[in-house]
Amino acid sequence: AQVRLIVRIQNCVRMFLAHESAERRRRQAKVEEMRVRLVVQIQTRIRMFLAQASAARRRRQSKIEDHAAIQIQRIFRGWWLRFEQFVRGRCTRLIQSVVRAFVRRQRYLHLVQ
Repeated sequence: AQVRLIVRIQNCVRMFLAHESAERRRRQAKVEEMRVRLVVQIQTRIRMFLAQASAARRRRQSKIEDHAAIQIQRIFRGWWLRFEQFVRGRCTRLIQSVVRAFVRRQRYLHLVQ
């Protein structure tokens, strides 16, 4: 009878230890799962931060390029306008010179005859 009680006590102790071991493994699994979730969350936030920084950098670069393009166009258009005015003025003076020379020649020929 004592042996049976000893066996029963040993059985209860082994069962208790097995339950404790299983519970400890479950807690460790939960802790590991929580750790993995936190690592993934940190990685997600870091990637999000880097993506936002990259997008902001691209927007700033785009604004700089747009501003540069506008300045280049503004300078070119101003130069082109001044150049066209210069050419028109030169052509106007050339035409006036040719017409005046023609008129003088006609007057001279008319006077000579």
